[in-house]
Amino acid sequence: MTGQPPGRTTSLVPKFSTSPQWTDDMMRLYGDYLEGHFQWAAETRCWILLTRSNPDLPTSQSQGHM
Repeated sequence: MTGQPPGRTTSLVPKFSTSPQWTDDMMRLYGDYLEGHFQWAAETRCWILLTRSNPDLPTSQSQGHM
């Protein structure tokens, strides 16, 4: 296999966690990355499911919107 291994194609974002501050901190740190590389796919009462807009592209080239 050559090149970069495929990255994550999905990501789960908790709406509620044992520490609400943790979720806020993680979104502050990673929100721009998630918004630039993933798009909203589904939502439950507790989770938001994001999918990579183009899973065939390496992480640095995939684009999408939440």
